[in-house]
Amino acid sequence: MVGEHLDLALVLGCLEDAAAAGIATARFYGGEPLLHHDLPRMIEHARQLGMDAYVTTNATLLHDRVDDLFAAGLRWLTIGFYGIGERYDEYTGREGHYRKLVRSLQTTREKFGNRLSMQLNYMLSRRSCSVADVRAAWELVERLDRKS
Repeated sequence: MVGEHLDLALVLGCLEDAAAAGIATARFYGGEPLLHHDLPRMIEHARQLGMDAYVTTNATLLHDRVDDLFAAGLRWLTIGFYGIGERYDEYTGREGHYRKLVRSLQTTREKFGNRLSMQLNYMLSRRSCSVADVRAAWELVERLDRKS
């Protein structure tokens, strides 16, 4: 389904059905949700239905989308994390992806502090992780952790 997106009306209808069934949380993920131009509308609709909403993303595009997502009601997201620097880029197969990720995380913290919670989910493998990398990841998280 490369280049395909779920239809907005379909997603909004699914959210309405889920809310009616008592589902409390909507998670937007699969592929890269930040590529879907209607994601803010989906989050806003979920929030209007009384649901919590969060996004699972690689976050490399977050710096471009975070304002609209926050305005729509997004208050937390989980981020796939695949290593430090070149290891991250090697894992994703995209040069410069780690730099984009760090820029997005820094931009998000600068704009919203801890009003938008971010959880890094570090995918540990011999290919993308070492003890030194875990320490470096921890240092990154500490640099980005703001108490505002």
